[in-house]
Amino acid sequence: MHRRVAFRDRQSGGLKAVEYVKLTIGGKCYSVRNDLYIKEKTRMHDIVEGTHEQRLLLVDGYDPATNEYYLERNTRLADHIMDFFATGSLHKPTNICTERFKEELDFWRIGVEYATCSSFRMIIWRFIEDPQSSVPAAIFALLSILFVFASVIGVILVVRVLRVLRMARVFKLARYSTSLQTFGHTLKASMTELSMLSLFLVTGIIFFSTIMYYLEREEPHTDFYSIPAGMWWCVVTMATIGYGDAKPITTIGKLAASAAAILGIIVLAFPISMIVEKFSNAQQKAIEEQQLQAARMSAAANNYLLRRFPTRRRIRRSRPVSPNPVTEPLTEA
Repeated sequence: MHRRVAFRDRQSGGLKAVEYVKLTIGGKCYSVRNDLYIKEKTRMHDIVEGTHEQRLLLVDGYDPATNEYYLERNTRLADHIMDFFATGSLHKPTNICTERFKEELDFWRIGVEYATCSSFRMIIWRFIEDPQSSVPAAIFALLSILFVFASVIGVILVVRVLRVLRMARVFKLARYSTSLQTFGHTLKASMTELSMLSLFLVTGIIFFSTIMYYLEREEPHTDFYSIPAGMWWCVVTMATIGYGDAKPITTIGKLAASAAAILGIIVLAFPISMIVEKFSNAQQKAIEEQQLQAARMSAAANNYLLRRFPTRRRIRRSRPVSPNPVTEPLTEA
C-alpha cells in the first residue's frame, strides 16, 4: 500500500526514494513522507508508520481506488499542521481561535510551543482580503460593497440628470425674445427684494409650523404630527394655495392659521409689487433702446447711401429753386 517517490534528502541534499502516504484532510490532499521532520511521536507518525489496518483505525475513511486516507478536519488548521510536520516550526495565525487551535494540536498530539503570526503586513492583508478574520474586517467588506453600489447608482443618476439637462436648451430661445431677456435682467436687479421675500417666508414658516404643532399635536387624527408636516401646511397656506390636505381642529389653531394666511398675503404683496414695477421699467427701457437702435440703423443706412451715390446729392444742391414760382397762363391758339 506504500508508494515510493524520489524526494530530496534533508541532510545530504540528494534524491532519495522515500515512501509516502496520500492523506486528504477536509477535502485537501497531502502527500506525507514517512521520514517526518519531527521525531517526537504524534498522530501523524502513527498514520504514516503504521500498517493499513492500523491506519483505518486512525482515519475517517479510505478510498481503495486512489489509495487515499480521509480525515474530516478543518482545512485552514490543516495547512498549519502540515507545515509543522514539513518544516518543524509551528505558527498560529491571528484569525484562528486559540482554543480551537489547541484542540487541533491535542488531536495530533503535538506538544511544542507555537508562535503567533501577528506581523503588521499580515494583519492589514487579512483585514482587507479576509472578511471572516475579524468583526472590523467584516464591517470594512460590507462598507466596500456599499460604496460600490453607491458608485453605480451615482453614475446612473448622473446619466439621467444629464439627459434631463438637455431640456435646458429650451432656454436658448431667450436670446431671441426681448421679454425673456427683460425678465432675466429684472430677476438680477431684484435680488434684494427676493432675498427679503425668502427671509420673511422662511421665518414665517418656521414660526407658524412650530406653533401649529404644539397647538394641534394632542388632538386625535391631527394632521400636525410633526414640525416638518406643519411646514408643508404653512408653505401651502402662506402661498395662498390651500390644498386642504391638512387643516387645524382647535379654535386657537384656526386663529393661528388665519394669521398665517393674512401674513402670507402681506409678505408676498410688497416684494412682488416692487418686482413688477422693476419689470415694467425694464420693459419700457428695452422698448426705448430698440427704438434708439432702429433710429441709429436708419441713420447709418442713409449715410451709406449718400456716400455710395454722391451725384444725386450734387444734382439736388445745384438745381435752382425759385422762391416765388409763377405759372404762366395758357393762351388759346
